[in-house]
Amino acid sequence: MGWICLALVVLCIAMSCVALWCRKEWVFEEYMRSLLREELRTVDDIRCGLEAENKQTKDLCDLLRKESAEKSERIVALLDENNKLRQQLPKRDSKGRFCKK
Repeated sequence: MGWICLALVVLCIAMSCVALWCRKEWVFEEYMRSLLREELRTVDDIRCGLEAENKQTKDLCDLLRKESAEKSERIVALLDENNKLRQQLPKRDSKGRFCKK
């Protein structure tokens, strides 16, 4: 009977040690998961910020493209008008003086 009690006590101590070891593993695992969650939140915040910045950059690029297109159209129109006005000028001689008709 004494051997049975001694075996049960040793078994109880062994089970307690295993339970404590498993608890340490579980606590460590939970700590690592919390760190991972925090890092994921940080990465998501950074990603959202970059997406917003990317959208603003695209909007700015579109606006600049429109302005550039409008200005190039205006420049082409001004060049056409300049060419028409030059054609209306009288011809010049070799010294650069205007010729009479």
